[in-house]
Amino acid sequence: MRSRRKSLFERIVDLVPALVVVGVGVAGVSIAMNVLVTAPPVAIFRSPGPSASVGPSFPDSPSPLALTSAEPSVTPVPTASLTNQQPRFVHSVIKDADSGGVWSVQLNYPAFILGQTPWAQQIDSDIRGDLNTRADQWELGPAAYRSAKGKTNTLTGSFTTEMVTPTLASWTLTFVDDSATTTPVTTIETLNYDLGTGQRIVLDDIFIDSTSAMGFVSDLAPAYVKGQLGADYDPALVSAGTSPLLANWDHWALTKTGLRITFDPYQVSIHAAPLVSIVVPWSALTSVMIQTGPVARLAGLSS
Repeated sequence: MRSRRKSLFERIVDLVPALVVVGVGVAGVSIAMNVLVTAPPVAIFRSPGPSASVGPSFPDSPSPLALTSAEPSVTPVPTASLTNQQPRFVHSVIKDADSGGVWSVQLNYPAFILGQTPWAQQIDSDIRGDLNTRADQWELGPAAYRSAKGKTNTLTGSFTTEMVTPTLASWTLTFVDDSATTTPVTTIETLNYDLGTGQRIVLDDIFIDSTSAMGFVSDLAPAYVKGQLGADYDPALVSAGTSPLLANWDHWALTKTGLRITFDPYQVSIHAAPLVSIVVPWSALTSVMIQTGPVARLAGLSS
């Protein structure tokens, strides 16, 4: 038996509850959206971790941001008061020899007498440590094997005092290594100290810009070298050996009259010996020098 088909009126009556439910749902969603849009945001707090920090705030406009240096602050070097008394030093020596007679070392160096200058012990330790390192590297390197049967490899060192005053000390050290099968090799090292701080003086302590200053010295040097070499002067060799490369100016020392520069063998001369050195007067360098500092008074820049 077929069921009776509902009339149109009855079907409309059946749909009313569903339409009411849908209408209520739509209205609810609309109200909720309005509330979410217009209501202020709710702050959510959390306990910061052990290293939490507040992030930086930036301006709305693209104004330049202040930059902070990541470099650590430099602690001033302690400075000792000095007297007008010129300190004295003695000739010390580092001696060592291989038990099998393969090599021997004898390095002479200056050592201040304790009490003569405040940083005597520190300076002596610095020089001695430098030479011990040089000797150790030589013993384990070129000197470790005989270059000829029965030959003892030797490393000898001597020094020349360029200047010692109550405030400054400068030496040129010369080393001769005969461990090779060829002629002995000569190398140079210069030591320059500020006796007020016990620290080594570097080019940046003397010149406003050390790279530019060596370019300036490079222009002056050939004339001084020519005066030293005379007939042996080779313009091309000297030009290369006195170019502005910083490696060409490693061996500089302080003197009362100017900056003494010693060149490596064959750097500006066709001969290995004697070593060529020049003195560039302080008066020629004052325009590129720092007006204060450890060398200013020596150069006549301060009283």
